[in-house]
Amino acid sequence: MKIGIRADGGSKIGMGHIMRTLVLAKELAKTNNVGWFNALDKENFVDAFTNIALNFNLRKDMSIKGQNIIDGKGVERIVNAIVGRKL
Repeated sequence: MKIGIRADGGSKIGMGHIMRTLVLAKELAKTNNVGWFNALDKENFVDAFTNIALNFNLRKDMSIKGQNIIDGKGVERIVNAIVGRKL
């Protein structure tokens, strides 16, 4: 049995978390996509990790993009997508 632990200590992962993670992953994949986890080899991972670790401007850019994605309106966007209109 696998148990996921969230940063806030909860044991459940809700739809909001999943949607935020998907959006974040899609945006971050535009800058540093090293492939799917099950097809990733050690050399590619180490190369990508080293590139990020040694490149301050790249890390700063990734940070800004991540902050722009997480804007606190995720639930509103999910509801809008479900009901097909803006609230």
